[in-house]
Amino acid sequence: MSHDELIGDDEPIWRCIHVSHLFFGDGKLRAASAAFIDSDRFSVYLARYADLERIIEHFSTSCVAQLLVGDLTSVGFRVVLTPSEQIDEPHADVIAPVGATGKRLTKISKNSIVPKAELIYVHIASAKSKIL
Repeated sequence: MSHDELIGDDEPIWRCIHVSHLFFGDGKLRAASAAFIDSDRFSVYLARYADLERIIEHFSTSCVAQLLVGDLTSVGFRVVLTPSEQIDEPHADVIAPVGATGKRLTKISKNSIVPKAELIYVHIASAKSKIL
């Protein structure tokens, strides 16, 4: 099994990202590959259980991108439930494929994750310089 059995491939997940990890491409504001690389893992929230308003309030100047678990597992990532120390919301870690580090991990993120990531919340005041 590639990930936690309690999380299905069609499960939407949310990633809080800093405005510095946004770029304007293909006629819209998008998350950059750096938004999905924190070494060998990055944290996400399970959309079906999480409260978007509470997450936005806690990470006040962040933006939120949505992916499906299957977008990640299809390219070798694992998604496992983990408790969050920062906020009491359903939380998971996305763990990189074995051996995927550095340039290879960046390439996977750029080619396979970024095109599928949809920004569902943008902190406009913070992102203003990226938009103008």
